Amino acid sequence: MTGLLRRLLTATPPASTDETVFLERQFDLGLAWVQFPVGSGGLGASRSLQAVVRRVLTQAGAPTQDEYLRNALGVGMIAPALVEHGHREQWNRWLRPLFTGAEIWCQLFSEPGAGSDIAALTTRAVREGGEWVVNGQKIWTTAAHRARRGLLLARTDPQAPRHRGLTAFVVDMGAPGVEVRPLRQIDGSAHLNEVFFTDLRVPDADRIGGEGEGWQVALTILMNERVSIGGGVADEGGGAIAEAIELWHRTAVRDDVMRDRLVRLWIQAESARLLNLRAAHNYDTNVPGPEGSIAKLVYAQLKQQVYELCLDLKGPRGMLFGSYNMHHPEDHVPDDFEIQRRYLFARGDSIGGGSSEVMRNILGERVLGLPKEPRPAG
Repeated sequence: MTGLLRRLLTATPPASTDETVFLERQFDLGLAWVQFPVGSGGLGASRSLQAVVRRVLTQAGAPTQDEYLRNALGVGMIAPALVEHGHREQWNRWLRPLFTGAEIWCQLFSEPGAGSDIAALTTRAVREGGEWVVNGQKIWTTAAHRARRGLLLARTDPQAPRHRGLTAFVVDMGAPGVEVRPLRQIDGSAHLNEVFFTDLRVPDADRIGGEGEGWQVALTILMNERVSIGGGVADEGGGAIAEAIELWHRTAVRDDVMRDRLVRLWIQAESARLLNLRAAHNYDTNVPGPEGSIAKLVYAQLKQQVYELCLDLKGPRGMLFGSYNMHHPEDHVPDDFEIQRRYLFARGDSIGGGSSEVMRNILGERVLGLPKEPRPAG
């Protein structure tokens, strides 16, 4: 693998190579996801080696697809599900443009009446010959306004038990019958959307997995999503806590209580970082375990506490806010109210990707072995 990295950096120097060209070459050499099959962006190697690839390429200044809203959902969540439940013809069609960013992807799961309880979804897909006709609504869909494709979960058998009547499809977000409407959030941004399907026709060739096997596809995506949200391993003192430390040095606040809060949060951030390092060391399979849920729960709480401290450090200025004009994050120009925006946005971290209550259930049941929560039939 060292030789492949050397070839990549020698033939396509990051500083002088077009970003798309670099990512295409990275994919073709099997360095996109090293654990994926050969010819599909991988080497059939251990997932743990991806950390080596990431470190070497980051140090070399190489482009990445991990930035939030760029295509992190596709790269970190949907691609593993395509490989786990799809087939090679589908990999050949979708994985390379997904990795290079030529096609942005979104996840079409949540509905107005089916958020944390995804199995309650009502969007229908009815088979007509070699196609499926989809009608329904999705909500809280990240980056749908930019997405070329989406992974949709729909009910194909209303008579089956809730978890068994679902099927997964890849949909063309630009096809007739798809309407995307932005949702204005508390921080003024609009990267979340609601999506309406009206007689959308999806070829059966774009079905992922078998009929009625959508729940297994959803679980693969959700577990990878929780790792993506909570499992990023920042450098020591990095991430949100770094912003708090910088703000501490820029303000005149030298209150002992504030200092104690800052130190305690730094210790929590470092403990969470070390926990994630250990989980990453043991994480050598395509489908993550409960460690992703633990990380998401911890980081959701930690970020909220860190930005609460940041607002307190700003004093009365923390109560001010800029324009509430709706904007897409990629169009936003940073201003003097970024801490306030992050404070407001952090409230959603305990909801998106599965609420903190769901994460506690997973921790209690799958790690601690406690009795399961009562669930509806099916």
